[in-house]
Amino acid sequence: MDRFKVMSFNLRGSAFDDGANVWPARAEMALDLIAKHDPDVIGFQEVQAGNLAALIERFGGAYDFELGTKAITRGDDFHYVPLFWKRRSFFFQAAGSFYLSETPDRWSMFPTGTLIRSATWVRLEQARGEPRPLFLLNSHFDHLNQRAREQSADLVVQQMQALCPPDVPMIFTADSNEYFTSQFLPPDVLTTFHEEIATSGGNTHASFTDAGFIDAFHAAGHTDSASDNTFHDFKGESYPQMGLRIDWILERGLKVEAFEIIRDAQPPVYPSDHYPVLATLAW
Repeated sequence: MDRFKVMSFNLRGSAFDDGANVWPARAEMALDLIAKHDPDVIGFQEVQAGNLAALIERFGGAYDFELGTKAITRGDDFHYVPLFWKRRSFFFQAAGSFYLSETPDRWSMFPTGTLIRSATWVRLEQARGEPRPLFLLNSHFDHLNQRAREQSADLVVQQMQALCPPDVPMIFTADSNEYFTSQFLPPDVLTTFHEEIATSGGNTHASFTDAGFIDAFHAAGHTDSASDNTFHDFKGESYPQMGLRIDWILERGLKVEAFEIIRDAQPPVYPSDHYPVLATLAW
């Protein structure tokens, strides 16, 4: 296996009341999207009980997964950031999870955080061809506080370096909740949410690039533009074009061959309020 595909996909939790886009209305579309693009590895964000049940029913025969620890609470439900991988593509070696906090081994968050969040990691080995190792970590950063995102990024980089030998390729998938650049933000959409992200200065992204990680979007030859929203609030292309590329695939030690923001939908129903992103990587 010379190359493989990695997806990052915020599914939008199944317990939300999203009108025409409630989970039962869009579940089949989301699952069909995954099957169509056929990723070898998927980092999901915002997975709740209904999402997970549908994923297992559809893909349990082909994918193994690490659920990780529970995080954000929504009533009686929780959010998870699980990693899925094709059984025929990779062998499992080890896995774990931790909280985005100063005490990552227990239920907690940074003092600057808004909600308790977590990260999930796995170590895999290529199942076909040369037995190459691979380390993946998946997470979902704070949606309101920039300092919490920066602290989360620093913690994730530290954990990845501690858990993985430097010669093993690494992949980070996430809903970063941070604009890569604020240059496309129209002044009239600077709500509190946007303002927090817009004033970030890209420090979260820099935590990874300073540690040698490459943004797959850029490595594939793309340049950031206003049309690169990955969050769209179930509005698709009618959502304000402001370069809201907050869903990331970053890698270290691999080669990026392609990257795509997947916009499959049947408006007014969408697979999620985020577009998934897909990278083709080579050893």
